[in-house]
Amino acid sequence: MTRRTVQSIRAFTFSPKFGALDFESAPQGDASGVISLTAQDLSRLLENARVEMIQEHTHQNAKTLERLEKTAIELKAALKHLLELADHLDRIKMEEEDRSRARALMASACQLIVDGQGDLFDPSAASTDR
Repeated sequence: MTRRTVQSIRAFTFSPKFGALDFESAPQGDASGVISLTAQDLSRLLENARVEMIQEHTHQNAKTLERLEKTAIELKAALKHLLELADHLDRIKMEEEDRSRARALMASACQLIVDGQGDLFDPSAASTDR
């Protein structure tokens, strides 16, 4: 790996995403386009970046929580429908073998739903949020 020493910092246009920076004194540049920052200015710049990262992280957490709540509601509804179906099957006439098979399939479906709730916390599932 090659190492290079930083010899200067060149000015560049900040994206509007960054907003206005509150420097007590604007960085002074010379004709070559090199600017100098005080330690205090650099500290403020880094603090602004840290605050933006925290805000983005908080926004992502809120989206994830919303997705988890919506999915939990949908899973509860699916389990409720399966329980209603089981109750309905208990009231109709059918062969005991068919009834046992239907109950086993419903129990299996319910177990898959309950077990699948662990997938809600899979970080790769969150990548579908946009």
